[in-house]
This record gives sequence, structure tokens and C-alpha cells, in this order.
Amino acid sequence: MKEKIKEILIRELGYSEYVAELTANDLMDLKPELKGALTEWLDNRREEIISICGISTKDLIENKEMTYPSALISLNWVLMDPEKAIPELKNIIRRRDTF
Repeated sequence: MKEKIKEILIRELGYSEYVAELTANDLMDLKPELKGALTEWLDNRREEIISICGISTKDLIENKEMTYPSALISLNWVLMDPEKAIPELKNIIRRRDTF
């Protein structure tokens, strides 16, 4: 599965080999709450909108200009370390809204 992820990241999203490797590793370690969304994206490129603690994949993609895989990794950070992740990600989204 990791190789499939890397191939998609490189071929479809323009990731470098190095960044694709790091990103694929992070995606392989997603919490169970996010794995279904990853599978759906890998199989169908469907970007399910997921919201955790008031931060959604949609917000991250639109306001931070993240790719869907990066948004999933960010939400995984929210699940793993909400005290650090939530203020940082909400601040990034707010800053972007002011431009």
C-alpha cells in the first residue's frame, strides 16, 4: 500500500520522491478514524470532508492550500496532540482568512 501511495503522490500531485516517502509513511500511521477516508481517496480520489475539533479537511485544503493527504495528516496530528495542533491549525486558517 505504501508504494501505491507514493506513486499517486508523485504522479498525480507532483510530490518529490523524498516528500512522497515521508508523506506515505505518515499516511500509513493514520489513526483508525481516518483510515477509511484515506482508502476512499486512494481507490476513488474522493475527498471525504472530515471534521475533528472544529478543523476540517475542507478548511485545510481551501485555507492552507494543503493536498487532501496533507489535510488527513494534519487531522491525525489533532487526534494525537490536540493541545498543540488545534491552536496552530486554527491560527493558520484564521490568518489565511484575513488576506
